[in-house]
Amino acid sequence: MARRFPRIRSERGTDRVLGDREVSAVVIATPTATHFEIARSALRAGKHVLVEKPMTTRLDDAINLMEIASNSGLTLMVGHTFVYNQGIMAMKRMIDDGKVGRIYYLQSTRTHLGLIRQDVNVLWDLAPHDIAIFNHFLNSTACMGVRNIWPLAQG
Repeated sequence: MARRFPRIRSERGTDRVLGDREVSAVVIATPTATHFEIARSALRAGKHVLVEKPMTTRLDDAINLMEIASNSGLTLMVGHTFVYNQGIMAMKRMIDDGKVGRIYYLQSTRTHLGLIRQDVNVLWDLAPHDIAIFNHFLNSTACMGVRNIWPLAQG
């Protein structure tokens, strides 16, 4: 990236970035197995965090990050990018304006699976997008917090 964008500052590790007082927020887009440790370090360093999904692969780790952020007054966000898609935003406006009537049922169909990831399975990779979109449409947080989705994951 440094070669492609020579004007940006790049670092090979997280220590300098997290120790830099000029950096107030970080984006974590690393292999899933590293999300928790890097996000926890960033929050402990006083940084706001946007972490790619899945935020963590363990319930306890996700709760830990949420508690650190909450207790520190920091923002912790998960990268649910599709809620910012123009089509999704247009549909949300239609729902909010009452143009589609009362919603009783939502269904999604995947027409493209995207890149095949090696670090997580398809459920961890793709389902969060659909859940985030549905929650956005319904002004809901059901299944967004790991406390809510955990019983579903347990079967």
